[in-house]
Amino acid sequence: MNKASTTLNAIKTALGMDVKLATMKLEDGVTVIEAEVFEEGNAVNILTEDEQKIALPEGEYKLEDGMILKVEEEGIIASISEMEVKEEEEVVVEEEVAASEKATETVATPKKVVEAVTKESYFTKEEVSQLIESKLAELKLELNGVQKEEEKEEVELASEEMAVKPITHNPENNEPFANVKYSQKRTMSTLDRVMNKLSK
Repeated sequence: MNKASTTLNAIKTALGMDVKLATMKLEDGVTVIEAEVFEEGNAVNILTEDEQKIALPEGEYKLEDGMILKVEEEGIIASISEMEVKEEEEVVVEEEVAASEKATETVATPKKVVEAVTKESYFTKEEVSQLIESKLAELKLELNGVQKEEEKEEVELASEEMAVKPITHNPENNEPFANVKYSQKRTMSTLDRVMNKLSK
């Protein structure tokens, strides 16, 4: 029946007829899965927000209604069963009882005890404003001291600049330039003659 229904659905999709598929949500309430019928051996897909269908990967999935969907081969339902809640709760209760019995048997003694004392202070608006004003006054004094030091440094730099003698020209330091003329005895070309007349 499964192969027949899939071929029928393939023919319906080829002809453009609508094929209605069953949809269910996973436990997260967001992920939507769809299949023709949620039974063993049927194909199951994840329906994305933009209407794309992706084969459901292998694994166990909890559905919103409490059922467990097992997929052993990608995109094919292996089984659908109800959750087994009662057995797990009994096992958990037994484990808690056993753990509480062990806890009562061995009581751990601490190696070191640390005591801490905390002190909280509450101020009125007047006290807070007085504290702020006193801190501002301290900061202003520090800034004034820094500014005075900067002014002293500027004065010292200015006096050092005045102490430096300006550079003057020394007329005795004239070095004669070497007057070298290249290729004076060659014959003059037409270009040389034109350039010579232009330079006069």
